[in-house]
Amino acid sequence: MTALTYRHGKMNRIDLEVSSVGLRKKEKFYFGSIPYSGGGEAHIRFFNGGYTYFLYDKTVQVDDGLEFYSGIVVYRDGRKISQETCNNDTSIQQAAYSENLIRQMI
Repeated sequence: MTALTYRHGKMNRIDLEVSSVGLRKKEKFYFGSIPYSGGGEAHIRFFNGGYTYFLYDKTVQVDDGLEFYSGIVVYRDGRKISQETCNNDTSIQQAAYSENLIRQMI
């Protein structure tokens, strides 16, 4: 069985790790996607210690091609407390689109 794991931090110092190991992934992680004309957005939501985390991966059609965005937004008590943008080619992999991997968001 493949585990879905989110890690934040540096290679030698992980600040946060949330994993589906020992759980059914559908109980921990929620997946959603929105199609755009010429692009789209995928996001994964999970909860940990009173916080809600939204990982996103977005492709947007612009005049001279495509633009790519990815990052994380963190909420506590329904209020946004942090937003970080990835500065590399991070993306939500195709495996996340499988119904067997995580529960679809409504």
